[in-house]
Amino acid sequence: MLEIKTIGEEVLKQKAKRILKKDIIHKRELIRKMTDLMRESNGLGIAAPQVGVSEQIVVIEIGENPNYPNLVKLPLTVMINPEITPIGEEKSDGYEGCLSVPEIRGVVARYKKISVEYTDESGEMHTKEFEDLQARVVQHEVDHLDGIVFIERVHNPKTFITYENYKKYVLKN
Repeated sequence: MLEIKTIGEEVLKQKAKRILKKDIIHKRELIRKMTDLMRESNGLGIAAPQVGVSEQIVVIEIGENPNYPNLVKLPLTVMINPEITPIGEEKSDGYEGCLSVPEIRGVVARYKKISVEYTDESGEMHTKEFEDLQARVVQHEVDHLDGIVFIERVHNPKTFITYENYKKYVLKN
């Protein structure tokens, strides 16, 4: 059974290994387990390093979520070896949380619009554009593949907030 690794674990500090196309078929069970764990944990995404596997796999699914009102849904999307290219220079600030940093949120600036080239779980290549919250989630998860946790991207530590206070002061506005 997979468990979520939390900050301080070495696997979250490492650059994850790329996956060879011939090995993708052997990752399906891991992807299924990651998806189940992400859903059970109410996350919008999860990266393989978060479950202790230092490989370039990201799973994202944006549906109804009480932590993120007014979101644009994204069906289950599996990205293997994702490469992000910003579209334009515009960034936006937004609160982020992470399954690997329980109970803490902080404001991070992310590109508003990005293009991502990735391989799916069937071995097919895709190039897709994302914007706003979807772009934020993709950037957040791909950061995990580079050994970066969102708290390293928070420019103003005064924006750190507990999950309870986030619900009380941010979501209620």
